Amino acid sequence: EPTHEPTHEPTHEPTPQPTPQPTPQPTSQPTPQPTPRPTTLPTPQPTPQPTTEPTPQPTSELTPRPTQRPTVDTCGNSRRTVVYFNVHAGDAPLELLLTLSLGETVIFSKANFRRNRLRTIRRCLNLERWCYKASLTDSGENGFTGAENFFSVVVGGVEVERVSGSTLGSGVDFFIGNSCVAATSAPTISPPTSAPTPSPTPAPIISCPGSRSQVEVTVDTAGSAGDFKFVLSRDGQTRMERTNFNRARTFSWCLNLRRCFTARLENEGCNGFQGEGFFAAVINGSEVGRFTGNWGCDVEINLGDCPA
Repeated sequence: EPTHEPTHEPTHEPTPQPTPQPTPQPTSQPTPQPTPRPTTLPTPQPTPQPTTEPTPQPTSELTPRPTQRPTVDTCGNSRRTVVYFNVHAGDAPLELLLTLSLGETVIFSKANFRRNRLRTIRRCLNLERWCYKASLTDSGENGFTGAENFFSVVVGGVEVERVSGSTLGSGVDFFIGNSCVAATSAPTISPPTSAPTPSPTPAPIISCPGSRSQVEVTVDTAGSAGDFKFVLSRDGQTRMERTNFNRARTFSWCLNLRRCFTARLENEGCNGFQGEGFFAAVINGSEVGRFTGNWGCDVEINLGDCPA
């Protein structure tokens, strides 16, 4: 038999597997990021204020409030002047009465004032020709209850008369007009003497209307003790009473002397005047009666057509 050698399988060397190399990591370093520098903030500057000045206000100051009423004459008649009568009543306003008179004619009267309130009455008056009398009477005879309360008269923007506080007493008269004699003026005082007292210098004549006459009565107690009261009567009827004679007071009227008027002064102490006090009456600039010294409880001066 033929000898057959066994068929040998080809010897195959196993294909060597390549030794896996580790995947090389990239040797490059990561791209360095630039180190951020701290952002330098600009030093804050203060917000500049506008250099322009604010819009200037008008340089003219506000017109100050006048202390009196306006001086502009708003009366339609150029011969008339604006006159204001101011009454600032106190705690007893119902005791007050304001009247404005021309001679014996009452032009207006006002009452019912309000407590601690100012009331102003405006009138257009012919001060060039007439003499007006403004009277404020107090039935309580104690004047205003506080120094802040007053009665004043303003002529053409100027305060010409004022009384305040308790000095009002039972009342006061203010005379307004170019032809008036000042209410506070008194004839020259003469010392007491047994000889006839010379008459004072005649006062300017008030332009009284019609047939009326200017009559003035002056009471100057010169500090005499006792309470005094002045009374003006017509035909026996009392027309006016006044007290509070701590200073010389002169009353002036335009009277129809065809009637009988009597000026009487009473003294509670019944001892008249001490010192240089006097009580006198003047008609149209001529003195018609005067009393000085100790005249007792009361004296009278007749004015006009009175029975003997």
